[in-house]
Amino acid sequence: MINIGRQPSSDWLAIGLIGISSVLLGIWAVKHTIALRNILLVLGSIASIVYCIRLWQSEKPNQFLKSGYALPYLCVSLSLAWVAMHYLFFSKFPEQQLSELNSTWLRAGLATLVGCGTGLALRRWPKAYLFLWVGILLAFFILFYEYLPKAIAKNEFFTPDYFGYIFYGKFNGVLMGIICITGLGGYLIDYFVRNYICQPVTSNQKQKDRQPSRTWLIGLLCFIFLGIAIILYSFVFIFDSRNGIGLALILFGIWALSLMIALLSQLKHGHYSLKKILTGIALLICIGIVFFNFAAYQHKVNKGWQTFIEDFKVAVQIDRYTHWQNPKVLGYPKNALGQTVTINNYERIAWGLAGLREIGKQPLGIGVLDHPFIATTQPNTYANKSDKGELLSTHSAWIELGLAFGWIYLGLIVMTLLSIAILALQSARQKITILSFTLMISALYLVGEATPKHGVEILYYFLGLLPALVIPQMDSGKV
Repeated sequence: MINIGRQPSSDWLAIGLIGISSVLLGIWAVKHTIALRNILLVLGSIASIVYCIRLWQSEKPNQFLKSGYALPYLCVSLSLAWVAMHYLFFSKFPEQQLSELNSTWLRAGLATLVGCGTGLALRRWPKAYLFLWVGILLAFFILFYEYLPKAIAKNEFFTPDYFGYIFYGKFNGVLMGIICITGLGGYLIDYFVRNYICQPVTSNQKQKDRQPSRTWLIGLLCFIFLGIAIILYSFVFIFDSRNGIGLALILFGIWALSLMIALLSQLKHGHYSLKKILTGIALLICIGIVFFNFAAYQHKVNKGWQTFIEDFKVAVQIDRYTHWQNPKVLGYPKNALGQTVTINNYERIAWGLAGLREIGKQPLGIGVLDHPFIATTQPNTYANKSDKGELLSTHSAWIELGLAFGWIYLGLIVMTLLSIAILALQSARQKITILSFTLMISALYLVGEATPKHGVEILYYFLGLLPALVIPQMDSGKV
């Protein structure tokens, strides 16, 4: 195992990194914060480099390099190197690509450093893990402050306004909300599995003394459930987001499966008690009630759920129903029910399939993140059109990144996520949290248009954070 040294001189650096990350996560997707984001990224990357150097000096580098924990960072570094190499050797829009290298990709590299340092700091200060999500929760409280007057004025709860709130557009709110739910819920499940489900039945007095007070436990539950409920409420009544609710239900499935596996494992080895079983079931029921109540209401107000299958059958026929190419002129087709397809269903599926087909034609990618579909299919239009706001997007970050940098880039990202998941299964203390983030990042960037600017930065922040969290922790004390 790798021992993360405990040096008192590094304490303030660790605390500072966690604080910077909390603020960054809170403002990353908020409007008019780019200057502050840049300052925090620079300060955080410098602090992270210093912190990592101090840890590196206190440990034997060969232990880290030979253990396999460097593999995710190797893949992340190669993905950034490939972006730079693409500009040098395969660029078709060099001016646009250089601009993105000096902005989006530079910040992505800084975000990776900040994530790495923060992850290592959290290994030393695991009790500060929940503080990481305070910034996002504060942003959602501000969102509610903006929402309430509008809801009161309309005299109804359902008040979506995609461009009038603190988060610009629907997906920015969904992006940060899902990240926060994953962090809060994953911690809760990990905590119960580690301290209740997997704790030996015959605990000695010393182990019992380490158990937190009932007051602290109730406070933890209230904090996490309040945070999750506020975000789910915003998904339904403020953003009207099917993606948000759907991803939240996937998370619930991951947590339910994790709890079941933990319970069955204890039953198999005879380390069980009725209290443990009831605790796990009660926790699962409570989370399920919160998630499914919001999902049921959202199913009623958004008709896209009801017509999804029929819309899907039309949308996959992208050569027969070519409306997606120019819906302003061609309109939208009708499904088998005789209804005009739900726009969101049709466009996401049709554009996504069209994007995948283009990746096959351009395996090395086109090199630009700004509307890469048009850059691939209509290079002359792309080069001559200064305002690209109306050009097509595939609504999938992975497809957009694939169009931009090809199969090599996507393969490196897949290897990064897979290696994180495998290492987490082997030894990670926050195993369920890390696996939840790995799966959720995969799903979130599949169904969301997260490539513009901060979406890539946030992706690389977590590609820096998660590999650090899987490094084994020598301290066996419970959080």
